[in-house]
Amino acid sequence: MELDFEVRDKVLVARFKRKTNLHYGNTEAFKSQMLAVLRPETAVVLDCTNLDFIDSAGLTVLIYLRKKILEHRGTLKLANVGSRILKLMEITRLHRIFEIYDSVDLAIRSLHSPKSRKEDAKAFALQLEVKKAPNFVIIRIKGPSSLVAANSAQFRKKIRKYISQYDTVILNLDAIRNIDSAGIASLIHLKASAKNKKKKIILVYKNRVLVRLFKLYSLEDLFPQFDSEEDAVLAADPQFLKQSAQFFKEKGHAAAERDGRQEREASPERGRISGAPAESESGPQPAAPPLETEFDDLLFLANRAKS
Repeated sequence: MELDFEVRDKVLVARFKRKTNLHYGNTEAFKSQMLAVLRPETAVVLDCTNLDFIDSAGLTVLIYLRKKILEHRGTLKLANVGSRILKLMEITRLHRIFEIYDSVDLAIRSLHSPKSRKEDAKAFALQLEVKKAPNFVIIRIKGPSSLVAANSAQFRKKIRKYISQYDTVILNLDAIRNIDSAGIASLIHLKASAKNKKKKIILVYKNRVLVRLFKLYSLEDLFPQFDSEEDAVLAADPQFLKQSAQFFKEKGHAAAERDGRQEREASPERGRISGAPAESESGPQPAAPPLETEFDDLLFLANRAKS
């Protein structure tokens, strides 16, 4: 197993010297040669022209290599992937994870096309729903369903803003159905940014696509993850649920008092117990809400605390 390397337009192109298979017997040699030339923020194109076959061990080492490149803020693209290998990747759904191009030139061009990236960014513009509390923020990605190169820079910029403002960012990714290498890299970058600021990022998702993808890339080891926002809030700020439950309880009690008072004013004798003094006009006052007004729709928080 021998590889050739060349740098073209600031992109590292790696190719197999001769016709070969990538299998259990030579994956270590492949991995060691690739790791020896990797540098931070390196864009890598792996030319698979001479790669005839790849087994499960070969796929595993490609996944490992991609993860390492992403951890160092780099990019990995595949080029000239044969039909046999491409079919295997489709069966294992890895074609959704790796960026695959028909030629090395096309792969390199994708890295140096600002016009294309600008058009893609417009098409993949993020739509976020943000809910704020004193110590945490919930960010729901409403659309599009893809977190890819076209919107990953926008994603990082927006989430970093909330990381700087809140102790915990709860990121709801349940609407996402596709994440490419740039999207994965963005999550890793944000994790590092939060750690440097001594902040936390909690992920919320339960769709099967993300479950498989995050397990494949061991992202489940990097982020606390929950199926629901309620559980994420409980992990982020346990006291918040108790406070919000008390707020909603007292708010409801105040409303009931107000309704009863209006009814008694319309009919003084109605609703009074014989011998009982009339209730104060002011009645009990609701506690100040421990959350912003825009959180009023999240009644599940109060229900969660009650249960």
